[in-house]
Amino acid sequence: VLENLTTLEKLRQGLLQLNEQPEALRAVLAEAETVLKPQLAASSYGEAELRIVVDDELERSLVWCDKKVLLQVLINIGQNAARFTEKGFVEISATVADAADSSESSTVSRSHDEIQIVVSDSVNTEHSWSVTKRGEEENQTSFRATSDDAQNQGILHVTFAVRDTGPGIAEEFQSKVFDRYESNGGTGLGMYLTKLQVRQMSSEVKVTSPWDPSRSGAEFAFTVALRARPINLESSAPRLSQNGSSTSTSLKNQAAFDAADSGSLPKRLFKDHLRVLIVDDQAMNLALIHRTLQNHVNSTWRITKATTAEAAVEAFKLEEPFDIMIVDEHYGSSTAMLGSQAVVQIRAAQAMSNDDVEVSGGSGSAPTRSPVIISCTGNASQEGEHLMACGMTGVWNKPFPSFAPTGTQELPPFHIDLLKFCSKEDRHDLLSPVGLSILHTME
Repeated sequence: VLENLTTLEKLRQGLLQLNEQPEALRAVLAEAETVLKPQLAASSYGEAELRIVVDDELERSLVWCDKKVLLQVLINIGQNAARFTEKGFVEISATVADAADSSESSTVSRSHDEIQIVVSDSVNTEHSWSVTKRGEEENQTSFRATSDDAQNQGILHVTFAVRDTGPGIAEEFQSKVFDRYESNGGTGLGMYLTKLQVRQMSSEVKVTSPWDPSRSGAEFAFTVALRARPINLESSAPRLSQNGSSTSTSLKNQAAFDAADSGSLPKRLFKDHLRVLIVDDQAMNLALIHRTLQNHVNSTWRITKATTAEAAVEAFKLEEPFDIMIVDEHYGSSTAMLGSQAVVQIRAAQAMSNDDVEVSGGSGSAPTRSPVIISCTGNASQEGEHLMACGMTGVWNKPFPSFAPTGTQELPPFHIDLLKFCSKEDRHDLLSPVGLSILHTME
């Protein structure tokens, strides 16, 4: 809700511009799946499934889009669908639309190099667009093309749709579903924000209910024109994203990838049976992080959960040493202990324990290794410096970095961060031989 309110205010002030980067849509939809899957499972008691559908052509392409905006739209619509779907499925799809079906007349404005595209509703009508480089307002290049040429010039009309098999939306309510504060069980902000964000992408969300005459349910869909280029699937040099951005560096050690199947590589970077503590006051966040670690990092990890910073300190003192800790910063009331305060205590307790081992001449138990402690906060940009000063190994903005590759044969940003954090804490003992080899290429 807070994120929706913040985005609304920035949109109202005209402070939000689309920040388009090349993205693999399969990876973008996978991030939406990570957020929505546990919510659908909880609301349907496991009776409904989440489906992800991506066109083959889009599987083979990178498209230029604002991933954050697109994700917020799909998640807001998906959460609405999950809330009312008790059986059947919720489906999120990205498909290439035919030129004739791409939508009515619309103007598509792009922040990257100020691209402006005008699309007609007639398949026989010529399409036109102009390109103005930043800082070259007087130097405009214009050219015309038919609708068939648009795709050749690198434009794909992509339809995003969220369908469900819930009870559907009554016809008299369909015209109000995007109104502010109009809601049946929610805050009334999500769908209103969705309308504004899709308009920012120069499109309109259309609701159809029922979307199939043979069943109940609703469909929310919108079509946008996106720049695209094919992915070279035959590339012989796997790439490793250094910082989660679109820029990547080729692996110096090809043997690291040769040692593992590329599809299973992210699950072979860390040793088995590591002990992990995740701390958050929201049950859904705990479930989300737990599921991500189990499904996308290592299914053998032994995971402990805590819901307060105080409980995290107690768990650290009473349990076997943790290898990795993922700690939320804020917990409910303003008087509750902060995650950073807990980490200060944990680091101090560890240092004191290791000092006692040194004083005793090394007899008895060996000094404990420093755990990798990651702050997972919703305000990383403003709190990051303070959190690092309190003893965090690293800081993630909620929910966490993508666990899906950002391009062909790239290691996911989530895994890259974990590798770097283990190295920073001198915990190379947590990495598998494959993980050590890949870390070597990053340093």
